[in-house]
Amino acid sequence: MDAYVIDSAALRSNVELCSREMGRENIYAVVKDDGYGLGLLEYSRFLRACGLKRFAVTEPREAETLRLDGFGGEILMLRATSDPQELKQLVHAGTVCTVGSVRGYTALTDTARMLGCRAEAHLYMDCGMGREGFSLRERERLAALCRGNDSLFVSGLYTHFPNAAGPERSTRRRFAAFMQTVGAVRASGWTGIAHCAASVAALRFTDMRLDAVRLGSALLGRTEGPEGRELGLRPVGYIDAQIAAIRPVAAGQTLGYGSVWRAREDRQVAVLNVGYYHGFDTDHGSEPVCPGDYLRALVRPVRALLRGRRPAALVRGRQAPVLGRVAMQNTMLDVTDCGCTVGDRAILLCNPLMVRHLPREFI
Repeated sequence: MDAYVIDSAALRSNVELCSREMGRENIYAVVKDDGYGLGLLEYSRFLRACGLKRFAVTEPREAETLRLDGFGGEILMLRATSDPQELKQLVHAGTVCTVGSVRGYTALTDTARMLGCRAEAHLYMDCGMGREGFSLRERERLAALCRGNDSLFVSGLYTHFPNAAGPERSTRRRFAAFMQTVGAVRASGWTGIAHCAASVAALRFTDMRLDAVRLGSALLGRTEGPEGRELGLRPVGYIDAQIAAIRPVAAGQTLGYGSVWRAREDRQVAVLNVGYYHGFDTDHGSEPVCPGDYLRALVRPVRALLRGRRPAALVRGRQAPVLGRVAMQNTMLDVTDCGCTVGDRAILLCNPLMVRHLPREFI
């Protein structure tokens, strides 16, 4: 049976490496989007068993699910909301809410008063993402809000950088502005925590780790830049697909949609019943939106072609290049030198967030 397999040893190693580097108690384990595709409860339970106690989500139902499963530590909601029903769910679950506006602050206060309890929140500041948050210039307002009220306790200030993997100067400028605002608020007597680093920033800039870091892709071994590899992080998941057929392909024969691949000599080709419908050879957030994106989109495949690099699977310990285009439900591999047979397994690396229609297995 084809499946998405999570390598428990690799995942545990990533958690230990990040914990030693950044402090286990300082890590918010981000488990949004169904645990980054690994399964919210299965993944969160594993991380809890590894000693992580703070979790971060983006939906009220995720916070509720963790609480109902017995998660007693801090759960941070990473999305601001002023919706009364969502706020009621979050306060009931004892979630640390994100507040990014006066409207959200007022709505959370009103919800807590209605429920007869005191809610907890982190205030979010906009450092360039633009989707929500207070302006860094609103220092006096932030200081006033951080004093809280009888129904709301503000325990943190945070932000998220839009391009931590890009030019260092840009992120450092945003970091300096964030820290100036945090300093001004702290000068008013507030004593909460500050955090700004998600996975890429936490790995790349040690001085930006502050009081906490928010790790998602780092724990999965999927990060931009060399820092993750230097630390020893490795991908934790892969598609394990069974070879459904092996076909001889004669020199001159083409394969797949568009006939984009033609055999220069006789080859042995394996057929897998896995394709882009299942999430292989796809990615998210890569659509070109600016001139630089279009240039990279043009250069990347040319560079790969010149270097002779193609997507590949691992079959019996050997690299088996993907031939032609990945289809909706099929992928073809060159297994001429693999010595494999029908029923053997092929291992394909894949972004877990893109995996669909495959069962998950922890090994």
